[in-house]
Amino acid sequence: MKTEENLIYFETAKLVKELGYSNGSEEQYCQYFKKYVYDSDPNHPESHKVGDIRVYNFYCKNNAGDLLDSSNETHYCCEIPTLNQIQKWLINVHGVAVLVDLDCTLSWIWKIIPMDPGSPIQEYHQSKEVWCGFNEIDVCLEDGIFKCLNLIKEKNK
Repeated sequence: MKTEENLIYFETAKLVKELGYSNGSEEQYCQYFKKYVYDSDPNHPESHKVGDIRVYNFYCKNNAGDLLDSSNETHYCCEIPTLNQIQKWLINVHGVAVLVDLDCTLSWIWKIIPMDPGSPIQEYHQSKEVWCGFNEIDVCLEDGIFKCLNLIKEKNK
């Protein structure tokens, strides 16, 4: 089981679902569109407000139908893959890699590198480096992955 520390951000999980990622995960995000009060107790753990985002330890597989992806008019659910799983998917499905490195000031930078001539991100022939500062390596990697996913989304329009 993943800990709260190494969960990817909801927006990243939502974007990989939108781009077709569907490998299954033991955890899922659920965002609620309607208020729900359990047993007349707004402080009960099952109660939620509009816009609340919760993490659940239930198996979820994106875009797999009602049993594995319970998104509907009251809530949106998506699996929570690891950064490593997303990196492998980006390489295998989209032919692009996101790498993190240290610069000469010992600050993190990420690079998006096309690995395949069919990659949707060919304008990155020269790797583009983006400085992340002294944040943790995972924060920098997810920042690069999120940018890469948005570039793929733009190319797919």
